[in-house]
Amino acid sequence: MPKDTTSHSDTSGSQTTTIPRPPNPWILFRRDVCAQPAFKALYPKAPQHIVSRAISVMWRDASPEVRARYESLAVLAAIEHEKRYPGYKYRP
Repeated sequence: MPKDTTSHSDTSGSQTTTIPRPPNPWILFRRDVCAQPAFKALYPKAPQHIVSRAISVMWRDASPEVRARYESLAVLAAIEHEKRYPGYKYRP
């Protein structure tokens, strides 16, 4: 059988590892909203495209203060990412 050559973000021995991209403000916002119990109760078993659509409306309607908070968190995450993976460059 041919060996699996797909990239994975885990550290298992025989598979190649990929460095994750630093999270952007939208990803951080989505992560926080999905972690809220009230949101989980509204969308208990919804497919991810439905969840993302609902959160995108929340992001669009978010106040400038909320957006600025997540912009700041993304900058901090990028700094931490640079420390953890020096010289990383996104290559699609």
